[in-house]
Parts: sequence; C-alpha cells; structure tokens
Amino acid sequence: MINMNLMKTIVSISLAMMMLNDNIVMATDGAKLYQTKTCHACHGDDAKTPLLPFYPKLAGQNKEYLIIQMKDIKSGARKNGNSIAMKGIMDIVSVQEIESIAEWIASLEFRSTTPVESKSDLKPTSPPTDNKIVDSVLNVESQSSTQKPLNSESQLKLESTSLKQKSLDSKSKEDEAGK
Repeated sequence: MINMNLMKTIVSISLAMMMLNDNIVMATDGAKLYQTKTCHACHGDDAKTPLLPFYPKLAGQNKEYLIIQMKDIKSGARKNGNSIAMKGIMDIVSVQEIESIAEWIASLEFRSTTPVESKSDLKPTSPPTDNKIVDSVLNVESQSSTQKPLNSESQLKLESTSLKQKSLDSKSKEDEAGK
C-alpha cells in the first residue's frame, strides 16, 4: 500500500502544477486579463471607448509604452493625472500580466470614433475670404461706442480694410453692370 504521506505529496504537487499551469495560461491571455483585472471598467470593453472622456483610449498603443506606464503606476513612480485611480488596480496585476495585457492592447486596431472620409478631410480649413474679414472688421466698427477706442495701428488697419471693401464693392457692381 502507498504511504499516505507520499500520496498527499503527490496530490499537492499535482494541484500546484495545475494551478501554476492555469496561471501561465491566464497570464498569457491579455484579453481575458483586461476583463478580469477590470481594465475595461474605465477604458471600455474594446479599449477605445473610455468611461469618461479624459480617460485614455488604449487600443493600438505601443506595447513598450503601456508596460512602462503600468509598471510606473504600480511602483508609484508615476503619480500624475489619473494614475492614482489606477494604483489600486495595478497592485493586483503581476508584471507578467502587465506584459500580456499590453501585448493584447497593442494588437488592437485603433479606429477613431469619427471616421475620416478622405485625405481632403485632413486638410486645414481655408482662411476666411477678404469679404469675411471685412465683414468682421465692419461689425467691430459698428458696435457701441462704449468699447475701448482703437489705437492708431488698429485704426489704420480698419481704414485700409474699409477701403478694400469699398473697392471690392465697386468692382462687384462693375462686373454686374458688364453682364
């Protein structure tokens, strides 16, 4: 018959190996860790839609950057921004789990919630036309006299702009008459 102490030792070792194996599998599943460690509660299930607008969107972020930030929050080296809120969470996340979570987040494709239709959408808007500038200057000129008086440089600009507007108006009238 098998010694009872030997049997207990074998069972203990087997259980320890199973637990260790489960932890290794769990630690390598960044998506599962992201959920179980409650990252999703603030950063969103997809890591793109945070709970509050000032929480960062993590999806697609650089893996090494994420690891450094999480380790710094865990160690207390980073104490700015919302890192205080994350400190308690990071205390229950191991370094191996940090690496797994960071790898999963980095693998996600980041897409803005407001898609860009084409490259032309990325171009800055054109500056206002002369007429818009003149209109805004003339609007300032017509406001109540309780406002601060213009200095000589502003007055010159205003007069110059008014002259340009008059010139544009007369040219526009000439063009219409010629049609």
